[in-house]
Amino acid sequence: EVGVGTGSMTRSILAALQSFEKDGGQTRFAEYVFTDVSPSFFKDAREIFDKFRDRMLFKTLDLQEDLPSQGFDDASYDLILAGSVLHITSDLLVTLRRLRR
Repeated sequence: EVGVGTGSMTRSILAALQSFEKDGGQTRFAEYVFTDVSPSFFKDAREIFDKFRDRMLFKTLDLQEDLPSQGFDDASYDLILAGSVLHITSDLLVTLRRLRR
């Protein structure tokens, strides 16, 4: 998930995944990468999402910069979520292309 901020969308997503796991008896995700341009939200997020700590990574990500140079490998994510964050990029098309790689 890119540009997470306070994690409001993360809460909804993880609650839904947890519900599916409970109902189906299967793990629905192996890893959830929580990113933001600043690590300032990570401490609180680690506490809020503590029950998922074994499956969550917290990484800084600047959508204006090349992703591999920030430790994000091309073609290594099944799904990329972005809610209320893409509007801050200077070139939306370039940002979407970066994320798609």
